[in-house]
Amino acid sequence: MKQLGYYVFAGIYNLHRKFAKMHNKVVLFNGHNHGLNGNLELVSEEITKRDRDCQIVAFSKQDLFHPNGGICSKIKGILCFFVKVPWNMADAGKIFLNDNLLPLAYMHTEGQQIIQLWHGAGAFLQKKIRMFVNRLLRLISM
Repeated sequence: MKQLGYYVFAGIYNLHRKFAKMHNKVVLFNGHNHGLNGNLELVSEEITKRDRDCQIVAFSKQDLFHPNGGICSKIKGILCFFVKVPWNMADAGKIFLNDNLLPLAYMHTEGQQIIQLWHGAGAFLQKKIRMFVNRLLRLISM
């Protein structure tokens, strides 16, 4: 069943990717935690400092599935995950992942930069993390 979900996610992404024009857009995807935090938060802050014209779109588990929501909330979360997330990823120049994204195996990402961050940011001092984020963004030309 999960495999079918991967195909649906990748199918929406691949369909939009065929017609999408790449934008100065960065997608930050936090699929396992709530909110924009840790490494993704630092990346967002740093990109905002470096490129004010860059559109940043962030998605997190909290955006997708509200724990106190009823059936309507769950349907909205499913639609968001299977339509809105891949649609936004398809025309982004860069995608930052806080953890793995299994549908990536079926996504045609030519011309995009996909960066998977380590989600254990709390284990290091903020200064060291910022130094890492600065080096990373220099490497990918941000």
